[in-house]
Amino acid sequence: MSHLFSAPLRSWHRSVCTQQLASSRRPKVFHLWLCAALVVVAQLWWIPASAQDNILVFTDVDPTSPDERQTSATDIGGQLLEFYLPYLDDFNIRQSFVNSSRAISMIQQRGDACRGKTVYTEERAQTVAYTNNAHVVFPPLRLYMLASNKHAETFLELLAASEDGFLSLAEVLELDADLTLGLMRGRSYTPGLDQAIANDQHSNQLWIRAVADQSSGLFDMLVNERIDLTIHTSVAVKRFTELRNIDPELLVIPLREAREPLLGYFMCSRNDLGQRFLSAVDTAVNELAHTRAYFDAHMSWVTEVERPFYAALYNQQFGTNFEL
Repeated sequence: MSHLFSAPLRSWHRSVCTQQLASSRRPKVFHLWLCAALVVVAQLWWIPASAQDNILVFTDVDPTSPDERQTSATDIGGQLLEFYLPYLDDFNIRQSFVNSSRAISMIQQRGDACRGKTVYTEERAQTVAYTNNAHVVFPPLRLYMLASNKHAETFLELLAASEDGFLSLAEVLELDADLTLGLMRGRSYTPGLDQAIANDQHSNQLWIRAVADQSSGLFDMLVNERIDLTIHTSVAVKRFTELRNIDPELLVIPLREAREPLLGYFMCSRNDLGQRFLSAVDTAVNELAHTRAYFDAHMSWVTEVERPFYAALYNQQFGTNFEL
């Protein structure tokens, strides 16, 4: 509105003051004060009522892809951002689809970029800023294999014999040198898994996917038997199967290096703008996590059979006591 009316106001001001000051008679003191006051008013009117800082939020959902429909079932990051918007009035937010590895690199290079649902690591914290607390919690990462895989029965036997009900990544890969594990380039899984993967980084058993659709693409490779194993949360697997309208029979292998829930943090460029945005997100989550709507949003991401387990994780993480 200020821009709409500022030009006519300035034009009227110039007309009045020019006529008074150009008069052959000596302008009255009152007229001089009036013109000065109009100068101040015109300048103030021209300044926007509030200036918003631009923030670029990277998303892992491609809005141009026919598969990646913008719904609560697919765009979890977008769904969460909608919750936060009332707390982010000071920012002009634009979303852009970028895969994990490129997003982190751009956040480090730019001064106005952020990304949610990100695993915290000490290494990244040297060059980027994080929210003080996780803004989302997911079930632990699991290793997925087709139940029809020739090694599936062996893994079931190993799990049955395991005292804690978990297998280590090393145990899995050592079973057969021909096993192929598909991973996403640039993704941090958990500190324990990252270390286990780094120990086998020269192994020909690792298939690193670096294209834009790296996460969903790995699941497609698993279903199409191009890889034997991949690591996801049950939330991601539910999303992939719904998008593709398939229901593959999968073997789920709990990993010893990924016992804990997967916590997602907001990450931003390490500067004052990024810190202010993260502070606003922290404020939002501190309040929203105690609302039924935020809890229900989380529950919608998993199958009904997993919700009791997931609800317990949510309540533990956010200090709540919601019931299904």
